[in-house]
Formats: sequence, structure tokens, C-alpha cells
Amino acid sequence: MSYDLLFDRLTIFTEKQPDKTAIGFLRKDGEPQLLTYAQLSQRMKQVASFLLSKGLKAGDRAVLVYPPGLEFMTAFLACLYAGIVAVPVFPPNPSRRDTLRQFGLIVANCQATVALTCQEYNHLKMASNIRERLTTFRAVSWPEQLVWIETDSSYNKNVKAAAPYPIQSQQTAFLQFTSGSTSTPKGVQLTHGNLAHNLHIITTELKATDDTIVVSWLPQYHDMGLIGSFLGVLYCGGTGYYFSPLHFLQRPSDWLKYVSHYKATHLQAPNFAFALTARKLESPPSPLDLSTVRHVINAAEPVTVESMEAFYQATHPFGFPDNVIFPTYGLAEHTVFVCTNGKKHLSVNKEVLEVEGNVELAAGDHATTLVGCGYPPDSVDLRVVDPQTSHEQPEKVVGEIWLYSPSKAAGYYNMPEESARDFEAKMEGSDRGYLRTGDLGFVYENELFICGRLKDLIIVGGRNYYPQDIEATAEAVSDMFRLGCTAAFTIDTNRGQGEEVALIMEIKESSTPIQTCEDLINKVRAAVNQEHSLALAEIILIKPKTVPKTSSGKIARAWCRKAFIANTLQVVHRKSFRVNNEGTSPFEIDGPPKTANGTTRITSEQDIAILRSMSKAEILAKLQSDVDKVAGPLSVDKTTSLVNFMDSVTLSQFKGMLENSYGVKLSDEYLFRESTTLQKLVEVVKLGYAPDDSGDGDARPAPPPQAPTAGGLAGALGCPPGVRCTIL
Repeated sequence: MSYDLLFDRLTIFTEKQPDKTAIGFLRKDGEPQLLTYAQLSQRMKQVASFLLSKGLKAGDRAVLVYPPGLEFMTAFLACLYAGIVAVPVFPPNPSRRDTLRQFGLIVANCQATVALTCQEYNHLKMASNIRERLTTFRAVSWPEQLVWIETDSSYNKNVKAAAPYPIQSQQTAFLQFTSGSTSTPKGVQLTHGNLAHNLHIITTELKATDDTIVVSWLPQYHDMGLIGSFLGVLYCGGTGYYFSPLHFLQRPSDWLKYVSHYKATHLQAPNFAFALTARKLESPPSPLDLSTVRHVINAAEPVTVESMEAFYQATHPFGFPDNVIFPTYGLAEHTVFVCTNGKKHLSVNKEVLEVEGNVELAAGDHATTLVGCGYPPDSVDLRVVDPQTSHEQPEKVVGEIWLYSPSKAAGYYNMPEESARDFEAKMEGSDRGYLRTGDLGFVYENELFICGRLKDLIIVGGRNYYPQDIEATAEAVSDMFRLGCTAAFTIDTNRGQGEEVALIMEIKESSTPIQTCEDLINKVRAAVNQEHSLALAEIILIKPKTVPKTSSGKIARAWCRKAFIANTLQVVHRKSFRVNNEGTSPFEIDGPPKTANGTTRITSEQDIAILRSMSKAEILAKLQSDVDKVAGPLSVDKTTSLVNFMDSVTLSQFKGMLENSYGVKLSDEYLFRESTTLQKLVEVVKLGYAPDDSGDGDARPAPPPQAPTAGGLAGALGCPPGVRCTIL
């Protein structure tokens, strides 16, 4: 069976509905940028012509380095239209060497000679001396061969539109680099045929038609955001509204505000987003109407019943429908989508599942709950296979998930051995070349259930343990741990003790007393022992925001294990239960106590004026207190760069705090500069804007000169210098 190619569908909808909004990008406190189908098609063809005029030709690889926005979307489509192989990448942050290193590895792997970008990012790159920041990586250097082309400024909008490249199903459309924790990134080679089939089953399974409206904050360089949220809209003739992931992290409730305003029908998000939105949902200035939502994908990480229930409870007062959040399974090697519409919640015997790999329904203390991920479409051949024997497993028996369909990618780019191993697996009795997903699961009454990852599977004494189960048990011991920031992994020992398990956990307060840490560790070990019959050999409490994660925010257990072995974890306290060990090795990190004062939202110009009139010492103290709220109590010098002690998520949350509590608006990249310190923010708060912030246009412009006023409350009231107010 053949499936409509993406551009065949796009041509049909452009002719049928040229004036309908195709895509829009939503900026905080700004007008949305919108493109109709006719405008999108025209801009795509103009950019394609411009790229061809620069010497690019069909088959060339071009890395796409953009912040979220319409520029990325049009450049991606232009590449596919011209036959250029697009390589979407996370735009490397000049202040984070790990992202620079990952970028260098991807460019080396795909052998690209051209990078497409926009004026905004290219200016940031040049101003940040990126090349010098990579000097510490001996194995990776800045890709000097790259020619950087700005697609939003250089091309002539009056240029004659290019004719489409004669696309064939088997031709490579783009490379989707996986976000795994391996040292060498792998580029999944997706063909136009892969894309056509996957978009067909996505739109069919979601019942997405030309009345579909998507509101998404997912990263555009990532498969779920790129294919599921963006290309899927164009394939069904719908409309998509998009905004930045940083915007979502700063103001999660804006997601629902946009859903209500644009009457969204289809949403997609990872599991954590539902719990986060439920916790951060603020009372809206006007009533929300979420009743238009028809289908919500919950995917990209293990799905929990608790996260979905919290979201339902928080959004029910605003008309959010029941039973519209569906656990979904997919992976980049199968383009993105495998199946959705998960319905069943199974309570199974945990010990039987772990020891025997069999599914036995149970209840009570010995049971664990698993969430179904739906039913594979007829065109997807899904098998559960014993990875050791290559025999297919019967229903209700755990095995590795193997896939065969037109969505199965062509392989990993420039990695023939890995491609043959993972994309051409032969099941006993079959000549088909199956994709080995590395995911463990089983089928129950035709529905797929995921148990974990084959490579993360922990085996001790012949018994299988799924690390996410151990991590969830440990985190439930106390609210002093940061949720989703725990990793369980095995330790290789040469001491005759066999395989042992270590657990690292982020603790919210770095300054937690030693005795409290000891008590927590003992409780965690007892809980895991009681719940899973597993004695942990090492438990390490680490500083907040330091657990190794992939670029998509998932726990990178392989990196955690490497950091443990290399002794590079930022330890608050650790305890070993290993035989013949000396005992504990505590290391306390001192920090100021966390303040109990809540953050106050700026509500009036008078509040802002009072804040501006505070002394610099008072503003610094307030800033330090608020940093404690989002990053944990830390002893940080006022001249230390924020990026040295706050990760991207924390910086995003802190930016939202500056907007809400200080009346200061900054570009998304401003806090990521090495020059941005608490001392500098004192001046920014004093002025009400950052004079050196040329950012993305969100920053507040310099106000006009004002006549001098008095300080303190008198100044807040607009009195001239020398006037002092006395409250009687």
C-alpha cells in the first residue's frame, strides 16, 4: 500500500485552503506570528531557492540550528522541498560545553558543511566566542568547515520560487539524532516513505482532520515535536500554534491559556508536564474553556496514573473532558509513532513479573500498576521477542519489542554495523528484518504494555529489576527528594560479590544535616528492601540539579554510572553497605538557610516603584533569597555566573520569577550569558531593564529619561528629591 507523501498533502491543502492559518508562533507578551498555507508554501519555496543559489544541492546535509520559531519550520520544509537532507539539532548553548560538544559530534557524524540559522542565533554565536569554549575537549573541536547561512535575512523575498525536487519514497528526508546517553550520537535516517507512513497512522489513529488545532511547546528539533506536533498538522490540513519550551517551564499555565484561546483539539506532552501544569496552575484572569480537547498524547517517558489524575483534577473545573489523555508508545527509529489510545491499567504481581517475566494479575502489597500504551495499527507488525533466543513470546510474557513496518527507518547514518544489528534482526521462523527497540514489554488482550529498557535492566541473583520502579519507591520515602531526579544502576565489582546496585538521589536542600541524611538513606534502603527484596549496596545523595540527564530531560543512567565510577558526582552525603567497606563518607555542602517568605507577584506600578527604590544591598538579598527558592540554598558569590550553578530548567523558572516578582522582562538567552551574575541583576532590577540585552525582542526597552525623584516611599509616590514621608 502506498501513502501520500507530505508535500502531496501540503500542495492539496494549499490549493484548497490558501488563506487558512497553517502555523503560528506565540511569543510571550507579543503578537503571534502567523502564516497561512499560501504564505508558508511561498516562503518555503523562496528559502529553497535561496539555499540552491548558495551552492547546496540534493543529498547535501545541512544542520538546522534555530531557537524555536517559524524560521526553523520554514527552513526545515525548504530543505525537504529542495532535496537537501535536513539535520535538526538542539541549538548549542554557548554557556554549556556539553551542548557544544554534542553539536560537534553530530556535525562530524553527518559530515555537514552548512549550518542554517537565523540572525538572532548567529549573533549570539558570534558574540559568545564558541570556538574558545571547546578548547578543553581534546576529542571534539568546533566544526570550522561549517558555512553559516541566515535564512531569515539574506534571501530576496522576490526571488523566483524553486521547482520541487522530484521526491521518491526511498530517498532520505532528514536525519533525526537520538538523545540517548551514548558518547557518539546516532543519526536515524528517515526516508520520505517512512515519514508518509508514520504521518498516515498518526492522523488516522488520532482522528486528525482539517479541523484539527494543535497547541504545542515541545522542542521542534525533537521527533515528537517535529513530526507529531508540526508535520502532522500539515499532513491533515489543520492548524498548529507553537511556543517555546522555556516559556512553558516559566509559565506552565500559559499552555492551558492558549488551549482555551485557540480552541485546541489535539495536544502532546511527556508525562512530567501533566503533573507540573497541575501544580503550577494559577487562577486565570478570565475563565478557561478546555472543552474542545479531543485527544492528548502522553509519551516520551514512563507514564504514571498519578500524573494524569492530577491533571484531570486540576483542569476539570474548566471543562477538560474525561478520558482524553492516552498513553502512547514511539521511538525515533520507527520515525516517531508506534501506537496510542492506551486504556488499560493492570495491577500485576511484581515478583512474578520481575523474577519470571510473566504477567499475573494481583492486588495488595505485592502488586504494581502498569499503564497500557494502546494497540498497534494493522500496518505495524509488533512482536514481543525473547532477545536471547529470538523466539516470539506468548501473550502476558515479557520480552523485547520488535517492529516491522514502512515506518522502520533506513538505519543509522554512516553506522553500518549498528544498523545491521538493530534494524535487521531476524525472528526465528521469519525472514523479515525487524527493528530491535531495546524496550521491554508484553501484550495483554492485544494492548501493549512497556516495562522498561533492556539496557537499563538490573539483574541481581537471577532476578530482573526495572530501575524506574526502584527509583519511584525511593522517592516516595520523603518529600525532601527531588522527583524524577533519581537513578538506579548496577556496579561492576571485582570483589567476588557479584552484581550490586547503587542509587543516587537529588536532595532538595544541599545543606541538610549529616544525621538527617543518614536517617533518609536508612529509610530509603529499608523501603527498597521491603518493596523489591533488593539490598542496595550504595546510596548517594547529590546536589539539586546535578543528576545527569539527556537533552530531552530523561535520566541518563549510563552517565550516572560513569559519574559514580569516576567519583565526579556532586555529593552531599553517601553511605555504603558493601561488604568490608569502611562505612560512610559524608561530604557536606554548606549553604545559607532557605527563606520561608513566599515570592510576591508584582501587581501595580507602585509595587514596581517601591522595588526600584530599594537599596542595592536589599535587592541583592532579595535576589539571593529567590535563587534559593528555585535552585536550593547555595553559597554563591554575587559575581559568579548564573549558568555556573543553575541548569537550564532552573534558569527558565528564575526568569519567570524575575518577570512576575520584579517587573523585569529579559530575552530567553540573557540569563544564560556568562556575564550575567547576581551583581549584574541588581543593576537590572534597579533600572527595570537590561541595557545590554539585545535578545529576542522580549526585553523591556530603555525607558525615557525621568525627572529625579526622592527615594523610598516618597520616591514611589513621585515626590521630588529631598522629600521624606513620615507615616503617622
